[in-house]
Amino acid sequence: MKRTTIISIGFTLVTVLTIILMITHLIFNIPNAEKTLLGSKEKIELPACTTIQFDYTTNAVKSKEPLYLLSDIAIMPDSTGTGNHLSASPALLDKITTSVKGNVLTIHFDLSNPDLWKKYRSMYNINKRKKPLITIALAPEVMSLTNEQIQTKHRVIYHVTNMKRAGFEIDLSKNNLILENSNFKQLTIANPGEINLNKLTIHNMTLIDNQTNEMQHLWDKDCVVDTLEIRNTNRLYMSNFAAPKHIRWIPLSDDASLDLKLKSNQTFEKL
Repeated sequence: MKRTTIISIGFTLVTVLTIILMITHLIFNIPNAEKTLLGSKEKIELPACTTIQFDYTTNAVKSKEPLYLLSDIAIMPDSTGTGNHLSASPALLDKITTSVKGNVLTIHFDLSNPDLWKKYRSMYNINKRKKPLITIALAPEVMSLTNEQIQTKHRVIYHVTNMKRAGFEIDLSKNNLILENSNFKQLTIANPGEINLNKLTIHNMTLIDNQTNEMQHLWDKDCVVDTLEIRNTNRLYMSNFAAPKHIRWIPLSDDASLDLKLKSNQTFEKL
């Protein structure tokens, strides 16, 4: 047997063995990551407030794509009558602290350890898991959610469900929102990343956007919106959404423009 043939066979065997070892590593380590991050949750009580602010401390994690660190945070009304509370695995609770100033409760997330989030990201991509890492229940007194801007490509997905409020405000600071099965007399959404609205009834909705933005899916046909008021500073493109009954556009600068593309056979009245 020629020497080159022996080398080729040896190289092939090493490659196959490496692949087997990688697969074995994934099989045994993905459950551990899942157990750490998605395991049994513990609940902590949160102070009373009217506004919850999310604050993220992070060292830059180099990534070409946005890193959805907390995919996603589930937010819903408190059904126990015990007030605000947060549920997460002990591994994540170690990274969460709170502070209160006036009626504002700030929830601080320490994302400075990239290994923890990279481990979850790997597991999420392989298993296609969509379980929320963190669940937050809101007392009726909470009327707004706001964010400190994350200065990297990190993104957070807020999944808000089953809310019924006379008025509610969400300032996303370029983070993403899934909002469904809810009812509002007045809903204000500011500075969104991506928005997906499903099965909502809204009397008045205000969308404030201070960035150049393209929204490929704002809401579907199961949403009933009486009046949508749009206030934007730059170009705003909205496509593939079901029309509200009325739209009012208020440009906030000379550079503001609005491009709407409705679903087929949709009409609205301009105010």
